[in-house]
Order: sequence, then structure tokens, then C-alpha cells
Amino acid sequence: MANTTKAKEKKKGGFKMPHLFFLMLGLIMIMSLATYVIPAGQFATDPETGALMGDSFQYIGEQTPVSPWRALTMLLQGFMNSSYVMSLLLIGGGTVGVIMATGAIDEMINWAVYKLQDKGVTVLVPLLFFLIAIQGAFGGGDQMIAIVPIGIMFAKKLKLDPIVAVGVSFLLHS
Repeated sequence: MANTTKAKEKKKGGFKMPHLFFLMLGLIMIMSLATYVIPAGQFATDPETGALMGDSFQYIGEQTPVSPWRALTMLLQGFMNSSYVMSLLLIGGGTVGVIMATGAIDEMINWAVYKLQDKGVTVLVPLLFFLIAIQGAFGGGDQMIAIVPIGIMFAKKLKLDPIVAVGVSFLLHS
């Protein structure tokens, strides 16, 4: 019996997705190398609003490549500049993870679906939309992406497409 299990494991080999960290580093390296090949250019900005004007692109006379090493060292500066958003995202994600581990939200959704069996989607989707809109109005930001798993669980219970969950829980704070 152990031999058949090992044989099945060998057959499953195939392609295994690399870790997200290596994918991101690979993309950084590819983009860094692309700065050596793709000509540099810029868009003009509106003097009043500072917005980019899409019809005014021009090439810059000199190439401004970014070495792969410099691209990696610029990560630290990017982390420092976005530390507020990242910390809120980590705290929000951790909070949602703890709440979901208790099963409280799962039980609440089961109760709501049971009580509103005949009009579940027409009542529960607008209710979830309203609750997340209130939260977004009083303290929402980029960290609200951590709420998407709750929306996905909600959509699964109602047998809806996961895009509904993303639409209800994510698009509200944009």
C-alpha cells in the first residue's frame, strides 16, 4: 500500500508554482533589465492640476537604466515610504484571520442565510454592501483589502460567483 502512495506522488510531479517572493524578485529583475532596452520617455503634466496628459508623450534624449542591484536596494525605500499602509494591512489581515479562526463570522452568515432563505441574495448582498460602506466611510483605506476573504466566504454560502464578493467588499473603498 505504501508503494502505491509513493507511485501516485511521483506521477503528480509536474509544474510547481514558485514562491511568491521569488516571482516578485524575478519581476523586479526583468523590469530592471527592460530599462536598458525600452527607450525612456515622459508625459507632460497639466500645470494647474498636475495630472498627466495622455496625448503628449515624448522620448527623452538619454537612456536612464536601473541596474538590478539598484532596483533591489530601492525596495527598502519603497517599504519605508509605504510603511503606514503595510502596517494597517498587516493589522487588518491579522484581525480578520483571528476573527475567521473563531468561526464567529461563519456562524453569523449561516444564521443569516438560514433566516433569510427565501430572499437571501436580495437582502444579504445589499446589507453586506452597506456594512462595508459604513466601515469604509469611517476608517477605510487600502487595508480594507483584508475584508475580501469575508466577502468570498459570504459569496460561497450564498452560492454566488466570487467576483460578487470582490465587488462588494473591495470596490467600495476605491
